[in-house]
Amino acid sequence: MRLEPTALPPQEDNLAATHRSLWLGSRPRPATGYFFVVMKERILLADGDEPVRKMLARVLESAGYVVLHASTASQAASLLDSVQPHLLLLDMQSPQDDGWLACKAITHAAPNVPVIVITSWPNQSELALERGVDVLMEKPLDMSLLLKNIQELLHNSKTPSPVAA
Repeated sequence: MRLEPTALPPQEDNLAATHRSLWLGSRPRPATGYFFVVMKERILLADGDEPVRKMLARVLESAGYVVLHASTASQAASLLDSVQPHLLLLDMQSPQDDGWLACKAITHAAPNVPVIVITSWPNQSELALERGVDVLMEKPLDMSLLLKNIQELLHNSKTPSPVAA
């Protein structure tokens, strides 16, 4: 048995189809705030200790930040232009490179990006000031204080564009 196609009624006779097309996307709609995606701040996290880096990343991601990983401060400096972070979180305990030298290069290359340095070494505040660090935190870390510092630095950011040209 062969089925013959049936003729569709003319469009002007099908008012329901015409009405549905007005609601289902046949015409442009004005833009409202509901269609925009909220941009999350990117934090570049450099820590040579992978378990600590993963733990910090979990804390930051649960607070709503996008976390980009680097294993050394030198690697973070090389990623700076490509990932354009809103904030850098550097650990100065990295055994592979001189973190303070990389920190100086980072603050010179991106002076508008806030930098938080985590260290287990005592008496590093003068060195941190010389290198352009915004916040110096000593281990063991207080996570609520870390999140508060991040929020304040991002809120008081020096410029909307993360990396200086």
